[in-house]
Amino acid sequence: MTSDVNSLLCLWGLQRLQQTIDRLVESNRCVSEAKIEYQTLMEKYPQSTQVIVQYIAFCDTVLNDPTLANELRKQADALRDDGENADGEEREGENSNMQDSMWQASLEQRSQRSGSSGNSETHDFRVKIQLSFA
Repeated sequence: MTSDVNSLLCLWGLQRLQQTIDRLVESNRCVSEAKIEYQTLMEKYPQSTQVIVQYIAFCDTVLNDPTLANELRKQADALRDDGENADGEEREGENSNMQDSMWQASLEQRSQRSGSSGNSETHDFRVKIQLSFA
């Protein structure tokens, strides 16, 4: 009887393991597809700070790739510098304000992460992703 229970527990454990592996494979597939989409957007709209800011957030939170995120931040900084006129004033308009808001949010996320040693925000985001597959 004990061996039957152990066999069932082992089988159940293997099934759960396979389900977990399947979910991880699906998660990795989705992340890869999203990365390709962001790269396509970057090629199509290389001057869009909105696209860059969103890609930075994706690199920070999903890919956990601070090197790429920092490269993108430099690119966005260069674009923002190019957006200033000769007097040093930023472009006017609703689009500029929205880009500024998104840029500020990205900077705040970066400063929050750099201030915490455990990078719990990224961990919390990943936990939410994992729970969505459950």
